[in-house]
Amino acid sequence: MVIVHRDHGVYGLDETVQTYKKILSEFYHSKFEKTLKSNNIPYIITDYEDYDEDLVGDYFVGRFAHALIDKELHSKCFDKLYDYYGEKMWPDKKAYYYYDDKVRQYELLEKYGIQVPSVTCNDLDELLKNVTIGTVIKSTYGAGSESTFYVWEKEHLDNIEEYISNCYNSENFFPCIVQEYLDYSFEAYTWMYYQLDLKYQTIHNHHNNQHMQIGSLQNGHFHLLMKASKIGTYHFDKH
Repeated sequence: MVIVHRDHGVYGLDETVQTYKKILSEFYHSKFEKTLKSNNIPYIITDYEDYDEDLVGDYFVGRFAHALIDKELHSKCFDKLYDYYGEKMWPDKKAYYYYDDKVRQYELLEKYGIQVPSVTCNDLDELLKNVTIGTVIKSTYGAGSESTFYVWEKEHLDNIEEYISNCYNSENFFPCIVQEYLDYSFEAYTWMYYQLDLKYQTIHNHHNNQHMQIGSLQNGHFHLLMKASKIGTYHFDKH
């Protein structure tokens, strides 16, 4: 039997959110439930209060994500769950250790020779000593560019403490990483279309203002016409 953890309500979307965003950001437990049900695999939906009791089932899958109110809860029960399910659990111990921790992720990449010059700062004093114009500051926690800001002028240097105070995790912003800002040639926007017949999409190169056709989208299916693996990002245009 598979135990499916119910997503915390903090990840829910209200009725004003557009349909395509709801499809992309649906609760994980709902997606797991559909897959398990369609394959006749037995499962139970559980929540945090259930983990105070004796654990059951053979496999466990759950969305233990970065929202502080959720993180506080799953950090208290993760060890108990892992002791019971072991490697039959997602996220497993290794994934959970690196998840939502950029400092640990950087150390892992550095171990395998994959790295960008970076300075780890453990408090505000260390940060102020290492940040310069042209650098990016990233809290070790957060997703979707939360708690990340780019310093491109002196005024930003004078207001770093204020920027941190406005972050969702202002109380535990540190440690953080300081890295050089890397410029880019291509801008990416990914668009999802439903029940539309689009002729083609292009990527836009900022430096030469050129567009290149990369594929077509028909009846909701994207057909790749050229490989763009060497292009960092893409910008889709409707024509």
